Amino acid sequence: RKADPADIGRLLAAAARWGEARPLLADAALRPGGDQVLSGELAALAITANEHAAGVDATTLGRLHLAKARPLGAAGRSAEAMDVLEMAIRLLDGDEEAIDALGFATSVADNMQLPQRAETYAALGERQSWALGFPAKAASLLTLRGRVLSRIGFPREADRVLERGQELLEDHGDAGQKFRGRLNRSWVHLDRGEARHAETGFDRLRDEAGQLEGPVSVADKEAYWARAAFAVGRAAPALEAAGRAEESAAALGAPAPAFIAAISCAEGALYFERYDDALAAADRVMGFVESQFHEWENRARVLRARALVGLGRSEEALAEARK
Repeated sequence: RKADPADIGRLLAAAARWGEARPLLADAALRPGGDQVLSGELAALAITANEHAAGVDATTLGRLHLAKARPLGAAGRSAEAMDVLEMAIRLLDGDEEAIDALGFATSVADNMQLPQRAETYAALGERQSWALGFPAKAASLLTLRGRVLSRIGFPREADRVLERGQELLEDHGDAGQKFRGRLNRSWVHLDRGEARHAETGFDRLRDEAGQLEGPVSVADKEAYWARAAFAVGRAAPALEAAGRAEESAAALGAPAPAFIAAISCAEGALYFERYDDALAAADRVMGFVESQFHEWENRARVLRARALVGLGRSEEALAEARK
């Protein structure tokens, strides 16, 4: 059979024949419909090949950086993803895919608990979307910006922006963009403690995620649905959903859904005053923080402190709160 160009590119790279490897790896990484993780690996190798034997134009190099960043973000490696995305944004300036890079950077900055930075990226992406004539992308970024504005503490403006974005998506968006618009609305409900609305929203999203985005997205939505379900008192199905999310995350090598599932279990145990279970789940959250989600240490320590208060271990709780 005919050899896969990606395999040939890898072999050439292993032999340090960078100039020959570079175009094969770049083409394979940017092939439409490719697996995200594989595309990211090939993109990283293509970037390395270009460092040894330059020959890729700026736009293609920017697209390779964007492809490299996607699996990093999906795996929760936010700081690494952001470094790659910032390079992609610079290289793609004025190109349609710069909008995608800015949207992705908004989500990553939000995950890093940098909401002001996220809002800046969203605003820049929205402006470029209108300038380049992509109303659906502008609409998607409006819903994302609404989510960030809500977290910063501007609920009225957030609602206005979200509503406008969702109206535009109804007219211009495809299925995936409408899905992400509803996701941003559901996150806002969850952030505000509007648990019943969040549960309904994430229930629909997890049903759609498999067809639209894949198994990692399903696990992610299971974990978020569990958070909402615990808050409305549905402990048993929430535990089952969190368990499914953790199992899928382990099988897929994607720790982010398992991290969210652990948070949901800690929160759920606190709702039901099961403080030993809450502390055990908070310790799992801390394990993820120590291994890779470093920017979420504050969240993990708050969960531990609340569990310790429930157990009557006030001095330990105070120490966690101070940290």
